[in-house]
Amino acid sequence: MPFKWKPTENPRKKVDPGVMKAAVKCVLDDNVSIRAAAVEYEVDRKTLGRYVSKVKEGNETAFKADHNSSQIFSSEEENDLEKYLLTAARLNYGLTPKELRRFAYEYAVARGKPIGDNWKKNNQASYDWERGFMHRHPRLSLRNPQGKSLGRGTAFNPTSVGEFFQNLRSVYHTNKFGPESIYNLDETGVTNVQKPGKVIAPKGEKQVSKMTSAERGTLVTLCCAVSATGNAVPPFFVYPRQRLNDKMIDGAPVGSCAGVSPSGWMAGETFVHYWEHFIKHTKCSKERPVLVILDNHESHVTPQTLQIAKDNGITLITLPPHTSHKTQPLDRTVFGPFKTVYNQAIDDFMTTHPGETATIYQIPKFVGNAFPVSFTPANIISGFKCTGIWPFDSTIFNSTDFMSSYVTYRPSPASEDAAAISKEPHPTLITQPSCSGISPEQGRPFPKAGPKKSKNGRKRVVSRVLTDTPVKAAIEKEYEERVNRKRNQATLPSKTIRKIFPNDCENSVSIEKERKKRRQSHFTPTADEDEASENITDDDDCEEVNNEDWGVMSAKSGDFVLVKFCTKSTACHYVGKVIQIREYECKVKFMRRYRFGSDCFVYPDVEDTSYVPFEDMKILPKPVFQDGTERMSSKLRFSVRFINLNVR
Repeated sequence: MPFKWKPTENPRKKVDPGVMKAAVKCVLDDNVSIRAAAVEYEVDRKTLGRYVSKVKEGNETAFKADHNSSQIFSSEEENDLEKYLLTAARLNYGLTPKELRRFAYEYAVARGKPIGDNWKKNNQASYDWERGFMHRHPRLSLRNPQGKSLGRGTAFNPTSVGEFFQNLRSVYHTNKFGPESIYNLDETGVTNVQKPGKVIAPKGEKQVSKMTSAERGTLVTLCCAVSATGNAVPPFFVYPRQRLNDKMIDGAPVGSCAGVSPSGWMAGETFVHYWEHFIKHTKCSKERPVLVILDNHESHVTPQTLQIAKDNGITLITLPPHTSHKTQPLDRTVFGPFKTVYNQAIDDFMTTHPGETATIYQIPKFVGNAFPVSFTPANIISGFKCTGIWPFDSTIFNSTDFMSSYVTYRPSPASEDAAAISKEPHPTLITQPSCSGISPEQGRPFPKAGPKKSKNGRKRVVSRVLTDTPVKAAIEKEYEERVNRKRNQATLPSKTIRKIFPNDCENSVSIEKERKKRRQSHFTPTADEDEASENITDDDDCEEVNNEDWGVMSAKSGDFVLVKFCTKSTACHYVGKVIQIREYECKVKFMRRYRFGSDCFVYPDVEDTSYVPFEDMKILPKPVFQDGTERMSSKLRFSVRFINLNVR
């Protein structure tokens, strides 16, 4: 039988309650028979007789049908259950249909409701009851939820957001920034593989596909900045390459610039290049200061970045961690439309160039098509407004917005002012229902995390004004301590060596012998290498290079240096040549050891360059070229002995 029965012939006529009430009054007051009154008012005789009996007995009635199919709970109880389901969904712990039926059974048993045998047999409500309940409450709907990480759900709370707005208020009062001086900066990733949109396909087809450029795309980071007046700084591209070429901004928006990073993500040294691009387009200075709001990514919080910002009148404020989906204008109203148009641009390319692959060098053209359409003044201004940054509104988020943090929300005693940023207090969820008996929340309490555990000394990351002198000094001190820890770890033997010599880790001679033995067991020298080894011998007059006295401040372009790279347990060293000098670091072109045990080094076929801080370098004496064949003459030999160093 269908859930909603619809008769095909002689459907039952619905009677207006006023007509039914007049017919009952005619029977009782005018002494008209029920049959005559039914004919006169065109109502069903038996239905009229039931209403007449109810009125004679003194029972109240609304003169309309009040029967609902498969309804177990009263209307008031169902309203309480509806409130419970809506609150659970806002907490990001919504109930599935199966959980709803199981909970309805437990709720009915707790309230002593008469239930059917199928409820008792399955320990859950029937499917018909669920359909009827959903039909009677149109505010409820079965939706496919989007996953939200625990970090995002719990970090967006009144305390963290309140600290951000307090910092923003103090900066506004101190510097009197206008909308033309307020910027939001963030990165987003783009690839050469699009996410296909919807297509028209045969009805009933289970698998529908659309051509993409590859299985998995190559990531290119796009760094963007927008102002509260609706203007946008040209984008900055970060490519997963070692060096730049002209194709990397071919077709990009006018004024765009590019940088490189081994991973394609924004790095500290690449972010320094971005500031040059930002300062060029915003014309900021100490006479024309600007405010930049950005996240807490490690590439944004480096001493070099803070010094550049300080020297150019840039005030930096960081957003609370894991809250950018609510507090960052670019994420709220700009990046979404941009990704939609960007995917459409790649779709159009794949359609008009069948059989061709979209490469990362075509990404600037796709960005050039999507950037002016999505980075519009309307979208940008709307993003600043809905986050409360400009116009400034610290009460933009109410208790409903903070519902997702209820599970782990533990207000700090020192954050009373921060908790008062909204007009309403933190949500108290459901109030006591008006009906008597147990409430849905009492029968199935909402999830609540236990007491906060110790974080083993881990520092809590909060919203900060990075360019304030105390904060800047603390960041520089923390950065220096991190560099010193890496330097100290370079003297420790590796995990493998500690296992081999558990009682004699200081025996550097045994450690070096074991390393040589392990490497030589996997290496068989060729004839040319045997010949070369005759000329490469240990010289007592060679200079010794050890793990002490690292850090050079007088390196010049063309010097050969030994560079140290540290991990958690060991350190490795590379020989290279300085090709560029900066304030805190220099660019080094690396070499590789010709073979194990020799002091002969060669340049690899693929050029390997990187920026290295001065504290991780040691200057080497000038090398000498090997004599002999052309192959041997390409090798450089250093008259040094590397003591206890893992030189590669």
